[in-house]
Amino acid sequence: MDELTSKRMEELFYREKRRLDEETGRRMEALLALAEQDPEAQFQLGTIYNSFTFYVMPTRYKVTPEEVFGETGSQAEAQSSRTREELAKKWFRKAAEGGHIEAMFQLGNLYRKPFQENWEQAFCWYHRAAEQGNVKAQYIMFLAYSEGLGVPADRAEAAKWCVLAAEQGHEPARNKVRELYPQMLL
Repeated sequence: MDELTSKRMEELFYREKRRLDEETGRRMEALLALAEQDPEAQFQLGTIYNSFTFYVMPTRYKVTPEEVFGETGSQAEAQSSRTREELAKKWFRKAAEGGHIEAMFQLGNLYRKPFQENWEQAFCWYHRAAEQGNVKAQYIMFLAYSEGLGVPADRAEAAKWCVLAAEQGHEPARNKVRELYPQMLL
């Protein structure tokens, strides 16, 4: 590739990056404007802070290590990651308290992250989502009661949640019900 072609490709790359930054910036501004009252906007913000989307967000909406901690290196990046996680929890919690079922489930996931497991908190949010009919949360309730994760093990409660998830078509739950209760027709 000659130098002119290389420069042209670089120019196109940066032009597209600016376009994406502007588009993401408009989306963030709209979400932030709605976020005080709208659980769906709160959920979307939680999702952004909890995902790869954060890395394509324009700098003015990011929580960078240097801005927050005045640090550099891996320690700052680790701290920045924890800050993004806390922001995700904040927005998911607001959405969950507003009745957003998927936000309840995502909060459970955040409290169940490796090396930071807090099964009591995770269980609380999974339970709320499961009661509202979230099939993934119902299956996790089955696992929690089966294995005593965040709650004492309880076979009857485990069976209840497994059957509820299976009745909604959750395939792993259906398989488990067939295994444990072959007489049931699912």
